[in-house]
Amino acid sequence: MSGATLRMLDKAYEEVLKLPRAVKGAIYDFQHKFRENPDSPGLQLKQLKGNSRLYSARVNLDYRALMLHAGDQDYVIVAIKPRQEVYDNLDRYAYQINPVSGGIEFVDLVTAEAAVPEEPIGPAPLFAQYSDRTLLDLGVAEPLLALIAKITTEDELHALMSFAPQLTSEVLLELFVGKTPQEVMEQITAPVAAAEAVDAEDYQAALERPATVTTEDGALQAILEEGDFGRWKVFLHPTQRKIVERDYSGPARVSGGPGTGKTIVALHRVNKLVEQVGPEPAKMSFSRPSTPTSPPIYDSVYSICPGPRCWIESTSSISTSLR
Repeated sequence: MSGATLRMLDKAYEEVLKLPRAVKGAIYDFQHKFRENPDSPGLQLKQLKGNSRLYSARVNLDYRALMLHAGDQDYVIVAIKPRQEVYDNLDRYAYQINPVSGGIEFVDLVTAEAAVPEEPIGPAPLFAQYSDRTLLDLGVAEPLLALIAKITTEDELHALMSFAPQLTSEVLLELFVGKTPQEVMEQITAPVAAAEAVDAEDYQAALERPATVTTEDGALQAILEEGDFGRWKVFLHPTQRKIVERDYSGPARVSGGPGTGKTIVALHRVNKLVEQVGPEPAKMSFSRPSTPTSPPIYDSVYSICPGPRCWIESTSSISTSLR
């Protein structure tokens, strides 16, 4: 075999951001070599015992890439792990095609379990009122149901969300803030539900659905070079995309907990509005409650809205200038 496509799930990218710079450099090299020839002896590509689709490959001496083989020459990086972790307790890895969204999901159960204490520390589980069937119908990942049943505090919820698939995180967060299952179905689940019957074994079809949030084949190196805020150019969950692309008759409010991608949505929305305006000399404002001090925010906005057409100010500064 020669030549392969290689993409990366959103959650795997989050792991990459935490790795040492030298490892990120090794991932650059791994990407190039794997795409050129995945059977190269130095990559040590091998199927994990007891898993028909899960493979490991050598990134460097200490790290391995975990990949799902979607079929033919299509591979998806689902995690980057220290070498020894990959082969310890292979039952820790759970992957599936979500029967509701049709997207590929991967969970490291050992890592997820560490986010939820064995013994409840709160008065009662947060999601005790919802049956497993209700949660599954909303798109929650089945491998996480047992852990979700143990969650008793908001901190535990947010800890689990950092390891859970995107749809699971969004559903749980909306239920937690008080929305009914029907409201969650209409606002969160229905917009990302697969339009056709989902084949639980057709990973190539799942790879092409919007619910499988991955990089494009050639974008992997670019996002690794750009760092955290570079991801907004690549990753946009289907629920976020609908918010970005919708036509509004007036102001719109987007709510969500920490890390749910509100700023990502805002940046994409700026991009869309700039494209709609075209070359006309209109101005676009990207405002925040306080003046941003992080250069990547400036860079991300100005990269799509250069020159005097776009500026960033705090809401208080704008109010002062209008007096």
